[in-house]
Amino acid sequence: MRLLLALFALIVSASAHASLPLLTFFTGTLQGETRVAGFPAVKWTLVSENKLNGHQSATFLVNGSGLILRVKLQADLRAQKLAWEIQEGRLSLGPWFEAVAPRLPEMAHGLALTGELGITGSGTFENNQPVGTLVLRCRDASVRHALDGWTLDGIDFDGAFRLAPGFDLNSTSPAVLTVKTITTSRFGARNFSMTGSVVDSAQALISRARIEIAGGEVEAIDPFTVPFAPLAIDAQLSIRRVGLQDFVALVPSGLSSARGKLNGDLRITWSADKEFQIGKGLLALDEVEPTVIRLAASPGFLTGSMPERIQPWKGFLGRLFSFR
Repeated sequence: MRLLLALFALIVSASAHASLPLLTFFTGTLQGETRVAGFPAVKWTLVSENKLNGHQSATFLVNGSGLILRVKLQADLRAQKLAWEIQEGRLSLGPWFEAVAPRLPEMAHGLALTGELGITGSGTFENNQPVGTLVLRCRDASVRHALDGWTLDGIDFDGAFRLAPGFDLNSTSPAVLTVKTITTSRFGARNFSMTGSVVDSAQALISRARIEIAGGEVEAIDPFTVPFAPLAIDAQLSIRRVGLQDFVALVPSGLSSARGKLNGDLRITWSADKEFQIGKGLLALDEVEPTVIRLAASPGFLTGSMPERIQPWKGFLGRLFSFR
């Protein structure tokens, strides 16, 4: 998502670099087209209005494949300052993520996105770079990975950010991410919600995270930090009445199936190279309903640590009367 925001910032920055000197002597309309290898072509229009008391305004409009960006520029010609306001910004996630994907880490390859990202904001320019605030909104988006067999549907996102020079983003207030349904080849979940803030443009501080799974819910006990590069998660979770069948699907073990409910606390870590790992915790079976656990077939599970022959007692007579 940060790369998509950078795309908006780059377009606005490119327009501003040329707009201030142009506005000092230009009134009318300019049009053009920008092509970057691997990205859809983008058409742009700059409409500059008449000067009034040392001030001049212009509208910068960008159109592309699933992209609409309307930026209002206000120039103070005496002070040589330029302000910007994104009056309308809409980005179709599918084609633009497909263009950005080859430049992302390998873990992002194979992802397919649908939905639309909306953006508004305002600010000024420092050294020809935009600074100010940006507001992002996304409704009913989805993310799929066909090869790995998982899907996130009904994704909503709301966040407000401070844009600093160099396109660094930091939250001005906690952002909210929700996902209606999560489907994988092993389990399903719903009503995922997470609240957090981007800090130092390099990590997110998650203040709250919750998900419903197998008739129960899992919630983060304490706030935790998620670094962006490399991406990793380390959180202490509270588990309440979660079905054993889904817990078995998450944990490599000697269990083939299970039925019942789990309660307790558990530490979960995730990284791209190690995937999900379960740490220290305390789990207890819920007493309200029966618990059934079925072991997977494992020849030697019980007999592997037994001696070849069993002796009823020690010594010569024990060996004499031993049996296999």
